[in-house]
Amino acid sequence: MSTEAFSLPSVTSGQAPARIVVGVYLRSLRKSQGMTLPGAARALAVTKSALSRWEHAQSPIDPRTLRLLLHLYGVAPQHIRYLLSQTPPQRHTRGKTAGIGEHDPFDQWPDAACLEAWARYVAVMHTAGEVLQYAPVRFPPGVRTEAYSRAVLDQVWSPQDEPGAQMPGWVHTVTKVATRRTVLVDEALLQRPIGGPEVAAAQLRHVLRLVRSPQADAPRILVLPVVRAYAFADLPDAAEVTVHGHRMVTGAGLTPFYGTGPAADVIATGLRDAAARACGQEESCARIERAADAMDRRTAS
Repeated sequence: MSTEAFSLPSVTSGQAPARIVVGVYLRSLRKSQGMTLPGAARALAVTKSALSRWEHAQSPIDPRTLRLLLHLYGVAPQHIRYLLSQTPPQRHTRGKTAGIGEHDPFDQWPDAACLEAWARYVAVMHTAGEVLQYAPVRFPPGVRTEAYSRAVLDQVWSPQDEPGAQMPGWVHTVTKVATRRTVLVDEALLQRPIGGPEVAAAQLRHVLRLVRSPQADAPRILVLPVVRAYAFADLPDAAEVTVHGHRMVTGAGLTPFYGTGPAADVIATGLRDAAARACGQEESCARIERAADAMDRRTAS
């Protein structure tokens, strides 16, 4: 089992997830337009420190200014109206809650704006400085081969979790930060021939190289044996991420999902518990290699 402890801060006291995501969105849009922080601030007659705080979800933005910023960055009117309807009121402050049944109404946000929502999800995952992610049915972006990535995106109802040709142009300019990333691979995933046995075998060999990589920025990939049900099992591609100092839970089902508060803390605690129970590096390598050998035999048969 993995020996690394995951004693991360709670996500209960975090900022509302919509504010965190909108902050990432504003920063990504500004950079895609080639605008500096002072330049965008001058265009709106606000201070650059205020704009920086909004981009990092350190203070709430009023609806009028949010509308003007989104308009400045060329966001379509329907998407502006949608975001204005989804973000908490400017004076909203998270309530102090005691348990999972007593959550703030803005603690959870399923972003239902189609490709624009998926582009925001990609931006959040690229911006996150720390990620602890569960991979139950497909390997996540960043650890995929090109052939495997095409096979995943061709699946019916597959989440658009990486920048594709149909994505809004701005998302292709989002720079990936140096991320401390741990991927918990469900052992059942090792048996799934996504794209066919040949593609799946190559994907497993690729993952094996990543697991064995000595590079400091390589993702930490651990196999999670199927021995128990975890609290995050119902949230597709559940992850705990740190974005601009804020911790929140994300998911990628029919729409991107974000959460903070007590319910999200249960998911985050489950992810950390699973990480502690996962196979160590040596055993993970052995199980992935056995699965790759099995896929090779299926290819040859």
